[in-house]
Amino acid sequence: MKNSSATILQKTAIAIFCSSISLTATAGWDAQFEMETVTDDSGDRTTAFEPRIRYKEGSFSTHFEYEYTPESGSENGKELEWQLDYSWKVSDQSKFKLTNEFVRNFNSDSNNAELTPSFYTKLDNGLKVGFELEIDYLKNDDFALHEIEIEPTIKWGKTIGDGKLSLELEAPVMRLYSKTKKDFEFEEIMPIIGYKYNLSKDAVLGMELELPYDLQTEELETVVNIALGYKF
Repeated sequence: MKNSSATILQKTAIAIFCSSISLTATAGWDAQFEMETVTDDSGDRTTAFEPRIRYKEGSFSTHFEYEYTPESGSENGKELEWQLDYSWKVSDQSKFKLTNEFVRNFNSDSNNAELTPSFYTKLDNGLKVGFELEIDYLKNDDFALHEIEIEPTIKWGKTIGDGKLSLELEAPVMRLYSKTKKDFEFEEIMPIIGYKYNLSKDAVLGMELELPYDLQTEELETVVNIALGYKF
């Protein structure tokens, strides 16, 4: 069953990717290379390298991303992610988005997937409030309702110079359901600060700092992301 699921996922991803290549370049292609460094509460550090290619047209986008973590023993050492996004406006100020993410983990030879509906409303002064609901429905090739999390979020953004400064707070992230753990639990609080600088009309450099704080273990991680993106 495991090998069958892996083959189906890989063939489906390849078919979608090949069919999208036949579309015109003006439809909206971009590529990104990201380096993510995670330092846990004890000071241990891992670094992941994540090349990505994305196609976007109107409210729809799809991308493939390969994540490689060279540190030995990393459970997510080699992963291929295929993500589909579709968004639509509920009103002039509010937007709903639906994201489906498939992840092929080559280390564990397994597939995982989650569905994430999200909703945000614009307020004054660059503020947005909303939530994301993460629904894990495939874990280690097992189709079932594994876990549901909700992330209440507030965002703020402002154009500064040739780029944009952004602040975000996910608080508190809550687990609403789990197949194997205690159903309801406050999990973490995560502030995020980022800045995207326009190198040219087609190239952008992004920097982001995430500080997830685990409310159960009282441990703090530091996540630094540096990404270089280019539109074709």
